[in-house]
Amino acid sequence: MDEGLYSIILDYRGGTYISQALAQSPSEAVTVWLDSASEERLKEWDLKKDQLAEAFSDDKPTPLDGCVNAWCLSGIAGNELALIHIIKTVSD
Repeated sequence: MDEGLYSIILDYRGGTYISQALAQSPSEAVTVWLDSASEERLKEWDLKKDQLAEAFSDDKPTPLDGCVNAWCLSGIAGNELALIHIIKTVSD
């Protein structure tokens, strides 16, 4: 599979946070995103990196019905629901 640009949209504690990652799959995009999460952003969310990684460790991105190149993933981080949408993005 070729490397692609994935948009990662996180809904967490009433906020929506958008990032992008270069990866070969939606699962890898989430891993890249988690690895690149800044300490400042994690502090803003009141989380530690291992809490966020644990929230998504037991699940794989699920394709969204009726959509192409779109997946979702959810988990519990810091006792709150965290929902991620992953979209394979076409770049210029």
